[in-house]
Amino acid sequence: MRKYLVLLFSVLLLAACSEETVDIAGEALNYEELQAEIEEAEDELASVNEELAEKQDELTDVESELEENKEKYEGLEELANNKDDIIKEVEDAEDTLASLQDEISKTEDEVATAAEAESEKDTKESPEKEAEDSASGTKEKSEDETPSQKNAVNMAKSYLDYTAFSKSGLIEQLKYEGFNDADAAYAVDQLSVSWKEQAVKMAENYLDYTSFSRSGLIEQLEYEGFSNEDATHAVNEIGL
Repeated sequence: MRKYLVLLFSVLLLAACSEETVDIAGEALNYEELQAEIEEAEDELASVNEELAEKQDELTDVESELEENKEKYEGLEELANNKDDIIKEVEDAEDTLASLQDEISKTEDEVATAAEAESEKDTKESPEKEAEDSASGTKEKSEDETPSQKNAVNMAKSYLDYTAFSKSGLIEQLKYEGFNDADAAYAVDQLSVSWKEQAVKMAENYLDYTSFSRSGLIEQLEYEGFSNEDATHAVNEIGL
């Protein structure tokens, strides 16, 4: 700016004087040199103005883009907040699942312990006690019954003392405990069990836990391994 003022002042001096040279800031300039300096300064000023206009256009574009994306950014912020809530719900669900798995594991351990205790008890029972067991729910045992078959029978009885099973469901549970197919099927065949009564007990257990429609409960009992006849009988018995 100072340069431009000096040049302007020089022009005024040239107009007021007839001298061929002018002394500006200690430099002697003739008219042609001064004119060249003025033109150079005007070019620089034009360049600065042009650059300023470009920057203003860029600023306008940025402001427009920010305005257009404002709603988008607000939506992303809301989504981020919802994500935190969803993560919290998932973590809570995982904690609940872990707690349920621990309870199931403890229950299975208790059942296995009870079955082992029952097995040890049965090995010490007298023939009279075995006859009593036969009358109360176990068929006559085969003379060549193996230890594995005997343990499978005892575990099957323990499970039925604990909860209700269908025939196929109890076989699968014994297989899950490590018995082979033959021993599991043998054990269940040795039990004097009314599977219709088991279906009724399981239906009652389900209704103690949650709600079912009539058809929904029948389907659930069939899923557990009961026949349609036994499942329908159970639902009729509980008056659903």
